[in-house]
Amino acid sequence: MKHPRAAIAVLLLPLLFFIATPCSAADQELPAKSGINTSKEKNSDDGAFRVMVNIPLFSPAFSDVPVAMVDDDVITVEDLTDMINATHEERFASDLMEKTAEEKTKKKYETFINRIIDLRLIAHEARNIGFDEDPEYRESVAVFSRNVLPSVLMHEIIQDVTADEKEVDKTYRATSGEWKIRVAQFGKKEDALRFTAALEQGVGFSDAAKNATQDKTAKVDAEASYVKTATMIPQIASAVTKMEKGSVSPVITALQSNQTAYYIVSLEDIRIPDDPAAREKIKKQVLIQDREKKGKLFREGLYKKYVKLNSKLIKSIDYEAQKPGLQKLRKDDRILADISGEKPVRVKDLTKALEDNFYHGIEQAMQAKEVNGKKQEILNNMIDKMLYLKEAKLRGFDRSKQYLRLVREYEQGLLFGLFITKVIAPPIKLSDDEVRKYYNDHIAEYSFPAMVKIDGQPFNKMRDAEAALEKLKKGADFSWIKANADGRTDEHAENILDFANTVLTMNELPGDFKKVLTGARPGDFKIGTGPDSRFYVIAVLDVMPESKRPYEEILQSIAQKVFDDKISKNTADYVAKLRESADIKIYLASYGKK
Repeated sequence: MKHPRAAIAVLLLPLLFFIATPCSAADQELPAKSGINTSKEKNSDDGAFRVMVNIPLFSPAFSDVPVAMVDDDVITVEDLTDMINATHEERFASDLMEKTAEEKTKKKYETFINRIIDLRLIAHEARNIGFDEDPEYRESVAVFSRNVLPSVLMHEIIQDVTADEKEVDKTYRATSGEWKIRVAQFGKKEDALRFTAALEQGVGFSDAAKNATQDKTAKVDAEASYVKTATMIPQIASAVTKMEKGSVSPVITALQSNQTAYYIVSLEDIRIPDDPAAREKIKKQVLIQDREKKGKLFREGLYKKYVKLNSKLIKSIDYEAQKPGLQKLRKDDRILADISGEKPVRVKDLTKALEDNFYHGIEQAMQAKEVNGKKQEILNNMIDKMLYLKEAKLRGFDRSKQYLRLVREYEQGLLFGLFITKVIAPPIKLSDDEVRKYYNDHIAEYSFPAMVKIDGQPFNKMRDAEAALEKLKKGADFSWIKANADGRTDEHAENILDFANTVLTMNELPGDFKKVLTGARPGDFKIGTGPDSRFYVIAVLDVMPESKRPYEEILQSIAQKVFDDKISKNTADYVAKLRESADIKIYLASYGKK
């Protein structure tokens, strides 16, 4: 299970940045060995002295350190790292690893801090307006809270699981290894057993294979070859991965082309390549499997501890039979599962859950005989949710920092969406004139570029290219030029351009071809210099001029773009006003400095 707040791996670096943290005057004299440098300047806002603290950005030990405040709302190091992780910005991730990117990285931090501040300001404003009292908002938060709590529990259960290295080795060997095998295939089992008996009597595999081939009882590979398990018949692959070098398999039975065949395999050698990337991929797969096993064992433990199932009743309920019928099942109070300390799951509860599952109506699904096959799965899901919620609360995860943080972040996102929908969006009006103006101002984005279909023949010297061009102007066939012209570049030479009747946009043309072909017409011949410094005689086969996409065809997408731009601008303007009246403190030492 992937945790909802798992960090992207590339950002898990011991990156350091400076945070200025307020302290009291009594704390300003610190011993040199502390590694904290005191500042002699007072903060003009609160009169507190400040120290410069070197904080590992992604260290959990410092996750609660404040980096900013919006009124009384604290923005912590963890808030900052969450914003970084949420963006998944590869460019920023690479900046973190470049020593020369310090200034760029500082600016990125400022961007992230400002994003968080803006989100908090809008969330505060939404609460002031009363959006957090909206029944739909409260229901959405309640549903999210119930759904996310089991995830927090399961994350805690599996977070310490590591990949079984023995299983990693075994899987890597089986999937990446190359097995030097020689296979004998038999049509009859008695012939395969006779072959095995000969081996047991001391006959070598090669001699036994020669005999079986001569009497036409087997097809045997002429010689052994290295093969990966992915290309083997599954039954052979399964046997080979358990064999030792120099051994011979017992008779292996497999279905081949709808006929049963029998195989005996001689394993002569095994070679395991060193492929760290492939091994790491397998390690991740094994980790997922091991976590699933841990989760499954945990679930089974909860069932044993809390659940008593009425398996006979579960099996007997037939949603696809005419009797007792859906109406009676909707009111059926019989208990399917007793859960210690919780309300029991009754037939009517399962019936409702099944109805919710079939969006197009359970009656239609009943007629199609699709309901009975889902009842156990749906019942399991119902019980699982109840068990995980129960256990999470018993363990106090509903009061945990992680859970409360996830709920708070969801609330802020929801409030932001409500604010945009109810405050920013309603006043926005679009006119056809401004939508059409955007279309005209960005016409290049809504146009198909000019394209040409060309063929070409390279020459090493300009004079040879010019001679070929003259022959073409006098009526020579381009195919003849490509096959016979003097001074042609060898077709096997490196880096030559092969157009082969290719259609290219004018902007894609290499070398000076764009300049040369501007204004060309079908049937023209030109000479252009390629990036390989060769001289190409170019045949213009077709020309497709630039064309605009019709306004009516893309009206809706352009209107949406204009609307989105107005949303962004109006939101930024509103936030700017909120900033003027808010008490904002930023403790990043480099914030605002050039």
